[in-house]
Amino acid sequence: MQPHVSSATICPLLNTADNFVGGNIFTHRSQWRCLTSDKWILDVVVGNVLVFESLPVQSSLPRPLNLSRAHQNALDAALQVFLKNKIIERCEAGDSPGFFSNVFPTFKIDGLARVILNLKELNNYVKYSHFKMDTIKDVIQLVHPSCYFMTVDFKDAYYSVPVRPKDREWLRFIWQNGTFQFTCLPQGLSSAPRIFTKLLKPVLSHLRKLLITVSCYIDDCIFIANSDKELIDNVKYAVQLFDSVGLTVNLNKSVLVPTQKVEFLGITLNSSDMTATLPSRRRHSIKKQGNLLLKGDTSLHALAVFIGLTVASEPAVTLAPLRYKYLEIVRNKELCNWIDVEENSGERGYCDINPASLANSGLAPFSTEVVGRTSVPAPTRVPGFASHTHRQPS
Repeated sequence: MQPHVSSATICPLLNTADNFVGGNIFTHRSQWRCLTSDKWILDVVVGNVLVFESLPVQSSLPRPLNLSRAHQNALDAALQVFLKNKIIERCEAGDSPGFFSNVFPTFKIDGLARVILNLKELNNYVKYSHFKMDTIKDVIQLVHPSCYFMTVDFKDAYYSVPVRPKDREWLRFIWQNGTFQFTCLPQGLSSAPRIFTKLLKPVLSHLRKLLITVSCYIDDCIFIANSDKELIDNVKYAVQLFDSVGLTVNLNKSVLVPTQKVEFLGITLNSSDMTATLPSRRRHSIKKQGNLLLKGDTSLHALAVFIGLTVASEPAVTLAPLRYKYLEIVRNKELCNWIDVEENSGERGYCDINPASLANSGLAPFSTEVVGRTSVPAPTRVPGFASHTHRQPS
């Protein structure tokens, strides 16, 4: 009988979806001090996360968005939850002017709304620093024949990170004729992926010192072990560690049953036959977007979406670059033409692309028909996959 891990077999957790509070790692700062003495990490734990190249200046409020009734209702419901969970707070009269952005919903695969603070203007002032993230390619390096997988998902990972009170004025928005601000790291801040990735480093380093194989991409973590029992023990320990530093594990979205076939970062990994494949919904999405390119004139945006889908499929589709490299050339050429028209005439440039231009390639012998057809890849064996050694990511 296959071992099973669930919320019943994992020791009771302090942090759950029901009691989630924004900026929760602040209340666990003593545990962070036990893990690391890194000043940058400890500063982030207490909310020092906003670093600007220069002081942000806003001459006027952003133009309000015209949301559909469905989108507005979804946004209202999500923000009510945010208020309850102290992810946002109402600004008091007499507060500093602040920096305002629009807020809007996007929808996850499960249909729930994800709230995005449109920080495009503020991000122009945010200091950029290069950083490295683990990717699905790094995970593939860890896979070896007949190994077992389990995954752990963090609930509202960014919202676990506080923003100190004096910096919250930069994260304001207007909702229902009131002024609100985020109390924690928002979706939309350009530095957020780097902040959370670096924040996890001492936690993952501790696990790896115990010879636990783990790789995380923001809020998604995968654990790999030689046996199901070893994996269960490792994940139990890791979940308790995550909980102790104030991170909330989403037990419902985590795969807590040892398995030799798992989906991670949109790729299905199978250690039984050592393959990496695209899930059916992703193959369908690529086919659907590819067909749009073949129906007539297409926009730069539609082409960019298709390129993005095919680039993301590369870890599971060996020949994917043969299909998207030329399309990138077409996109870049058309984008330059569009910008030239705008700059020279002051009018919006023509940004539609005729499908015939997608076939006129001197670099790759394929037609638009082939572009659409080969974008629905069958499961393919990754060359050399079986020879990958079991090692920790750098």
